[in-house]
Amino acid sequence: MEPLLPPRRPLRRATQALTLLEVMIVIAVIGVLIALVAPSMREMIGMQRLRGIAAQAVTDVQFARSEALSRNQFVGFLVRNNAAESMSCYTLFASSIDPLNASSLDPSKCNCTANPGNACIGTQREVRIVQVPRSQDIQLRLPRFQEKWFAYNPVIGGISIVSSGAPIDRDFCFEVTRRPRGRLRIDISLAGRPTVCSPDQSVPGFDLCPAPDPGVKNCLGIPAP
Repeated sequence: MEPLLPPRRPLRRATQALTLLEVMIVIAVIGVLIALVAPSMREMIGMQRLRGIAAQAVTDVQFARSEALSRNQFVGFLVRNNAAESMSCYTLFASSIDPLNASSLDPSKCNCTANPGNACIGTQREVRIVQVPRSQDIQLRLPRFQEKWFAYNPVIGGISIVSSGAPIDRDFCFEVTRRPRGRLRIDISLAGRPTVCSPDQSVPGFDLCPAPDPGVKNCLGIPAP
């Protein structure tokens, strides 16, 4: 007669489900990590956006010069920033009736806050516009005592700035500014070539902008926002 064996107990699983307390601890840890990482992610995305807008502006300055030379016409570059408007922007434009005459350019006929294709009216022809919404915390800024536009000369490839009917022999500049941090300035020399610098070295990889120098007639300088 075989001996009686005790009844077998069911094997317990090696793994068990998480308790509610453990789940809550995991969620709390994830929340802390997100809170720590989110600001740096926003900063990185904002800086990349700033760099992208500045790079686009440089490309468009070069495009305006190539348009002037290839099409044998004066091409204007107009920067607009009115605090009451929802964006800052710039326009590339030309005259539709007398493209070889610089005096035929009329920046008052162009408004880059309008829909693309409708920015210029009358005798002015829109070439290109770029809009920077203020909701991105980025804006285009100009020196206080500088004109808002310049024109590329199709003969020499350089630029001219006109104020009250008289030409100004000084570099043109404007700034791409991000809030709360990040400033890139685009300088266009009289020869028509753009360079990029940072007025406060807030953007890594760019040189510090030179101070205004009457001797070399460079950018007038743009105060911090």
